[in-house]
Amino acid sequence: MDCADPIDSLTAPPGGYATLLDAVALTARGPLQVSRSAEGGYFAKTALLIRAGRTAEIVVPAGRAAVEWGNTGAGPRTSDLRIPPCPRSGTGEWQVYPGGYHVTEPTCLPVEIHAAGRSVTLHVPVGAPCPSTAAGRSPAAG
Repeated sequence: MDCADPIDSLTAPPGGYATLLDAVALTARGPLQVSRSAEGGYFAKTALLIRAGRTAEIVVPAGRAAVEWGNTGAGPRTSDLRIPPCPRSGTGEWQVYPGGYHVTEPTCLPVEIHAAGRSVTLHVPVGAPCPSTAAGRSPAAG
C-alpha cells in the first residue's frame, strides 16, 4: 500500500466504523452498496482509516474477494494488503484512503486484521447482510 496522498486526516474514526487493534478502522455498518464492475463481479466503495505509524495486514478470502485502497492509482487489487507505518498527514492521527472491496458476489465478507502480533476478524456486509451472529467482530478472534 502506498501511503501518499490520503484524502483526509481525522482525530478519530467516525460513527459506523470499527477500530481494529488500534491500527485500522473499517466500516461496520451495512450492507455496503455494490455496483457491477467492468471486470465482472462487484465493487463496494468504502474508506480505509489507518492510524499513523502503525503497521497492519488486511486479509480477505483469495478467489472470492480482493481489496484496493490508496490514492495514487498504483495500488493493485490483493487479498493480502500489507500496510506500512504511514506518516501523519494533517492534524489527525487517522489517515483516510479511498478504495473498497471487490467481490465475486454479494456476501458477508470475513476480513482478517493482523497487527502487533494479534488478529481479529470483522464480518463486513458487502452487498448482502451478515447473519446477526456473524455481524461485527468474531467472538473467537476478539
